Amino acid sequence: SQAVRDDVADRLVKLKLKEMFGWKFLNADPHMGNFVYNSVTKKLGLLDYGSCKEMDAGLAKGVARFMLACADGDRAAADAWFEAEGVVQEADEAAWGDQIFAYNAHLWQMFGSDAPFDFFAWYQDPKLQGFKQNVEYQNEAWSKQKVAEGAPNALMKPEILLITEYLMQIMLHCGRLKAKIPVRKYLLAAVEA
Repeated sequence: SQAVRDDVADRLVKLKLKEMFGWKFLNADPHMGNFVYNSVTKKLGLLDYGSCKEMDAGLAKGVARFMLACADGDRAAADAWFEAEGVVQEADEAAWGDQIFAYNAHLWQMFGSDAPFDFFAWYQDPKLQGFKQNVEYQNEAWSKQKVAEGAPNALMKPEILLITEYLMQIMLHCGRLKAKIPVRKYLLAAVEA
């Protein structure tokens, strides 16, 4: 039923955010086979701890702020986060900044409203059907960025990609579940904790 799909998706999102921001340790292989849902107790279990990663909660919160800025259409806040992390854009890379902002605004739109988000409609969007190509594009775009000397996170590019990839896997699961749930409140709570 829709209620069960929504409950599972809601629990998946809360679990991934709790891993990232609360425990600072997460399952780095979040495919659906690594979760079990008990429909009687309405509990979600996590299986297979063979691939886990420690998280830098500060960096994860920064990435979450970037996602919220993109979802809200706040280019200035997104650019400020880049600058705070020491990512510098050359004048000839301004088009990259426009593209990566537009891409992330589309990708993280579920965080742009307090209303229930239709994950299935988002999941079926042609722009997201080629998600693997989009990830390759984003990886290529990130790799072109320069990190300023003395930046707070000299190794930020791989960490940022991991944070976004793990969270995106959960969002894609929500799409497969055809969930219609609000998720902004969870990300805001994680950032403010």
